[in-house]
Amino acid sequence: MPRLILTFFLVVGAQNLQGSEGGPALTMLPGAARFELYLPSLRYARVAVVAHAASTVTEGGQQIHLVDALQSKGIRVVKVFAPEHGFRSTASAGESVPNERDPQTKLPIVSLYGNHKMPSKADLQDVDIVVFDLQDVGARFYTYISTLSYVMQSCAEHQKPLIVLDRPNPNGTRIDGPLLDTSKSKSFVGLHPVPVLYGMTIGEYGQMVQGEGWIPKADQLRMTVVPCRHYQRQQVILPVPPSPNLTSPAAIFLYPSLCFFEGTPVSVGRGTDRPFEWVGAPWVPRGKSYFIPRAKVGAAEPLYEKDTCFGENLQKIEMGYRMPLDLSILIRYFALFEAQIQKDAENTLARQAYKARKKKREFELRKALQQDSNTFFQYNAAYDTLLSAQDTIGLPLDTSLPSGLNEPEKWTETDSTLFFPTPRVPKSTKARGFFWPFFSRLAGTPALRVSIEKGMSEQEIRAQWHRGLVDFKQKRRKYLLYPDVLVETSYESYTPLKSRK
Repeated sequence: MPRLILTFFLVVGAQNLQGSEGGPALTMLPGAARFELYLPSLRYARVAVVAHAASTVTEGGQQIHLVDALQSKGIRVVKVFAPEHGFRSTASAGESVPNERDPQTKLPIVSLYGNHKMPSKADLQDVDIVVFDLQDVGARFYTYISTLSYVMQSCAEHQKPLIVLDRPNPNGTRIDGPLLDTSKSKSFVGLHPVPVLYGMTIGEYGQMVQGEGWIPKADQLRMTVVPCRHYQRQQVILPVPPSPNLTSPAAIFLYPSLCFFEGTPVSVGRGTDRPFEWVGAPWVPRGKSYFIPRAKVGAAEPLYEKDTCFGENLQKIEMGYRMPLDLSILIRYFALFEAQIQKDAENTLARQAYKARKKKREFELRKALQQDSNTFFQYNAAYDTLLSAQDTIGLPLDTSLPSGLNEPEKWTETDSTLFFPTPRVPKSTKARGFFWPFFSRLAGTPALRVSIEKGMSEQEIRAQWHRGLVDFKQKRRKYLLYPDVLVETSYESYTPLKSRK
């Protein structure tokens, strides 16, 4: 099938674009680097910054953290608000991030994750203005847009001005997935009725949140978005990972499709050197590709820690401008899980039948001993040979018994080839099923789980959310800051995800 492949990437703040008609090169800059547009608003003010490790600007060819840059320019930064993963982006997904004092800047760090997702009145009491600078990746369940929404709500309620420093969206040309059903699946991994891939920068998204009235007192919020310069939704390579498990362009590209697995018994490679570039589990049939998750910074307790996970390596997947979400890999692993459970059940029945036959043969042995000790020793020797061979995987068995022996039930071909392994799907995993409650929160609706369980095809599932995408695209246009180019996903022209050799 024809396929549009990425032809170039842009390193944020580091690469020039050729001007039109051979004119001078145009340098793309994130909002944070456009100091001339927002520093005047920060002079003589007490500033709080919402930031993480990727909140950097390029100065002198080096990446400088925004907080350091502001302080070097005489701005009075009084505190930092930290999102999921913390100010230095070292905490694991879902890990509690405590309030602390940053050892480098000596600034107090107020966590906006866990039970304290929104700045309180006390948090803002010594603050005149809030600056927001988080690098988003354009996926609804990536929690930085939820943090933005709560910061916007708090600033509106407590009448604090908010400056949002916009950054490119590395998935900014992709719009796809089911819209979130706010009546059933609203959570921190999805607050608003938008698709999984929404094709907007975080600044544009903030404008939509305010414009659509998705926060209380939205009309009272004094928010300014500082746009990127010369940004036209180019594909970007981020100079600093936005979170500890999205460390490469491939991982960021695959994340919207693979994150669904976080609500299933399938690992996405957290605890490896290439998270979100693997999929697999210990219960998957053995193959050439495997990985072993281990605890590390950003993955303190990875799923299947120290277990060998067999699956697929997606590190060399080709990335396209209009690549839609990939449901084929999710559907495939659901079918594999169901098939493995069925195979485990068949092995359990076979094991029970084997034990019954073994018990019957032991009875025949005792009977032979009572009748004729010589016959017993012949029978016992043959029986021991069969049992020892049974413990060797793949060893063909000789099912014959000594001549003249009054055979009980002969060993069948099934007996001779069966090796009864421990069920590959543990009881605890089987009891939870393939789809865990968190899956529906990630999907934004229980409909995706139900559709896959019913055996619907990817095309049939996509048809369910088509109308919602059409409506969303129309609504989205009102809030765009940059050219609306290459935003149509093309399901017909893409190749489903699979490992590359």
